[in-house]
Amino acid sequence: MTDPKTGKELEPIEEVTIDVDLVHAGTVIERLNILRAPMLEYKEMGDRVRLVFDVPSRLLLGVRSVLRSETSGSAVVNAIFKAYVPPDGSHVEINDRGKLVSMETGPCSG
Repeated sequence: MTDPKTGKELEPIEEVTIDVDLVHAGTVIERLNILRAPMLEYKEMGDRVRLVFDVPSRLLLGVRSVLRSETSGSAVVNAIFKAYVPPDGSHVEINDRGKLVSMETGPCSG
């Protein structure tokens, strides 16, 4: 989106709330740190934890399924639009490209 006042590019930021078992909180925090998402809240609720982050929408693709896998299905992820902000200029390289297993040899185009 372009800011109509300044003509500069803006990107959407979402407030992401993740409720997860206490034993998996470190895994979730580590994953969101890779995305350079600032943590806004850490709240213990018995044997569960509520974590709140601000994350650019472009970086949320695939995060829910990764968190479900890494937390044995205990993560509940909710996101809501928060604001449009100027991009911070950082580029996050995500190396989760998947794997390919083949039974035949030969050339591969990638």
